[in-house]
Amino acid sequence: MPKLSHRITGPEDMSILTNMNLQLLEDEQHRDRKSLPQLEERMRGWLSGEYRGVIFSQVDEPVAYALYRPDRDSIYLRQFFVARHCRRQGIGKEAMEILATQVWPPDIRITIEVLSHNQIAQAFWKAVGFRDYAITMEKQLP
Repeated sequence: MPKLSHRITGPEDMSILTNMNLQLLEDEQHRDRKSLPQLEERMRGWLSGEYRGVIFSQVDEPVAYALYRPDRDSIYLRQFFVARHCRRQGIGKEAMEILATQVWPPDIRITIEVLSHNQIAQAFWKAVGFRDYAITMEKQLP
């Protein structure tokens, strides 16, 4: 199993976070089509507000990140990404274990959102212990 180090993100990490965020949106086939500068501006806004970030590295190479918002009685995990060339090696599982045991308080509820068409992500989240709770539905008006 991979041995990861982790650190809380800072302003110097914007390029890493922005590039990984772009890959996350591509992998999810998300309809959000922001440019890198727009993604960086959005990430800076989140991190200067209520959100916190963690970068996970393996031998000094950033391989994953998490962006989350702590609330009074829960954590909302907004983004979680493992670099494409590092997947299916246990990195995601180890990163989630680090968050649960070293970053987040014990006995707290974690919530996530997964796009309904993203079966790979749904399988990952179920494999690390998440379960279905609600379904969000939408309709785009003309």
